[in-house]
Order: sequence, then structure tokens, then C-alpha cells
Amino acid sequence: MAAAAEHLVTSARAVSDRFEDLFSFWTQFDAPDGWRVEIADGALTMTPNPANAHSVIASLLTRVFIERLAADVGVFQSVAISMPDQQRVYMPDLVVTAIASLREPSVVSPPDALIAAEITSPGNARIDREEKRVAYGLGGVPRYLLIDRVLTNPTVTLFSDPVDGEYQHVVMVPFGESIRIPAPFDFDLDTSQFPR
Repeated sequence: MAAAAEHLVTSARAVSDRFEDLFSFWTQFDAPDGWRVEIADGALTMTPNPANAHSVIASLLTRVFIERLAADVGVFQSVAISMPDQQRVYMPDLVVTAIASLREPSVVSPPDALIAAEITSPGNARIDREEKRVAYGLGGVPRYLLIDRVLTNPTVTLFSDPVDGEYQHVVMVPFGESIRIPAPFDFDLDTSQFPR
């Protein structure tokens, strides 16, 4: 029994060391312009430059949030959420967080991300809908905004209040309707300008 326990501890340490090595490599990796580099399932993944519709939605979201935030809170499109316990580093399309919570190299811990937003593309929709929703919930990201523009009938879904890794509240609206973004933001997000 002691040998089995020792093997588990050694295996856990090897996984942890591997993540630290990957994280160190990630911090120094010089990705081509426009590409996002993340860590998932023990490997680096790269996502290409998004389509114009994706970029327009990100720009609209950024503007809406900036208009409603205190001076010590920022909206970022190049800040990652680091989840070492899950061996993951995800770079959402948009993160709202207190400026003081930013760490080098451009990461925040999940609870410090006041909201994380992902905008689906044809190649990453399943990851945004499933893997990132689960990872953000397990990590304790308080609010996850999923803009699912690649559906036949695009939707915006807000997941909030994670408990034991599961979001307790889920609100979904079709493009064209407003969705309530709760405290600490307290505003209705108009999705009628979101391109498909």
C-alpha cells in the first residue's frame, strides 16, 4: 500500500513539474501575430486570428464594459486565466478584472476574473461550449459569458455563481435580445449589434 501511495505522489509531482515546464515555455513563446496560445490537456494549443465578426463582437463588448467600470478595473483581450490545479491556461476573448490582480506574465487567477467571455468560431465552438465552461466553473470564475455566433440561431449565454465547479445560474438569449449582466456590473447587454 505504501508503494502505491508513493507512486501516486511521484506521478502527481511529475504532472505538476510538467505543467510548470509548459507554463514557463508558454511565458516565453513568441506566437505569430494574432494567434492565441493556451495550455490544455498537457499541451500547448494555438488558435488562429479570428474572423472579422468575432473581432467586432469583442470590440463592442470591450466598449460596453469600459463605459461601466471603475478606474481600477480593466477590460483585457490578451490576459490569460491560469488554473494550475487543472493544468490549464486559457486566454479568453475578453477578461474583466481589477488591474491590481494582474500578474506577470499577463495572467489572473480564476476568482479574480470578474467575467470571462468567449466568442465561438467554427474551429473552437465545442471547446468554448464544453471544456472552457467546465474549467472556468471548476476554477471559480464567477461569470462566464459565451457568445455562440456559429449556431444557426446564434445565442448569448451567461453562466454565473459556480458552486463545486457547476454554474448555478444560466441565462440564454438569442442574438438581438438583451441579457442582464448582474452585479458588480448591473446592466443589460444589447446583442442586437452583434454580427453573425
